[in-house]
Amino acid sequence: MSESDDYKRGWQDGFNAAKRPHAAPAPNLTGAPVLPPTLKCRKCNIEFQGAIGYYCPHTDCPTFIKTI
Repeated sequence: MSESDDYKRGWQDGFNAAKRPHAAPAPNLTGAPVLPPTLKCRKCNIEFQGAIGYYCPHTDCPTFIKTI
């Protein structure tokens, strides 16, 4: 058996596996968009949701960038 035969068999195995049914994520039945939770700083009261181009300098802010 050649290396090419191994590749063909592996490709066919993957192709057949992709055709089999698999578990799908649970649908969002409410129709509302699923958004990440909003973080709000207790010091500056800015709500952080996604990239906003601002960071809070307070060390007790939940979004404060911490270095290790």
